[in-house]
Amino acid sequence: MTSKLDALFDIDGVTVAFELTSGGKLKGYRANSLSQEEAELIAEFCASVTMSFNVLAHTFTKLSGQRWTPQGGWAYTSEQLSVAVGDQGHLGVFVETHKADFNHLFEMLVGGR
Repeated sequence: MTSKLDALFDIDGVTVAFELTSGGKLKGYRANSLSQEEAELIAEFCASVTMSFNVLAHTFTKLSGQRWTPQGGWAYTSEQLSVAVGDQGHLGVFVETHKADFNHLFEMLVGGR
């Protein structure tokens, strides 16, 4: 049976697929060339961004009168790489921006809630 990490890593352009614990620690990852230390730094970065978005979501819900919680996921993109995180901050990928299909990524990262 294919794990969720394997399925995410098999998406065209994905260079890293990772899973985090509720506390933001690295639970597992798939990558072609990435050290454990680099993967743990990615986990810390993504957990910090997720926590920031959780705070912002609560505030924006109050300001806008629209529901922005619970958080489903988030993405950040640059010219070369993008990161997409879903499953309320527990699953994510790094992907080559020019190959990224964000609809498909978020279907995989958030769709099963």
